[in-house]
Amino acid sequence: MTEPTVIRAEATEVLADLLGEDRAMLAMQTDEGRFAVYMPRPVFVSPFREMQHLLGQVPGPTQPQIKP
Repeated sequence: MTEPTVIRAEATEVLADLLGEDRAMLAMQTDEGRFAVYMPRPVFVSPFREMQHLLGQVPGPTQPQIKP
């Protein structure tokens, strides 16, 4: 079994998109560049909703761009 890849970077912009009935994407802009993670929609929806809930309760200078 291969070792998992660990990516650590501070995102300056986040874009979440439900691409269709079965796919979702999370794209993050960082100082090192932009990267995206594609996954099955059911895997994505629960953590995405939890992030929306938490971000709605945490005050901050700007809200991230989240596209439902």
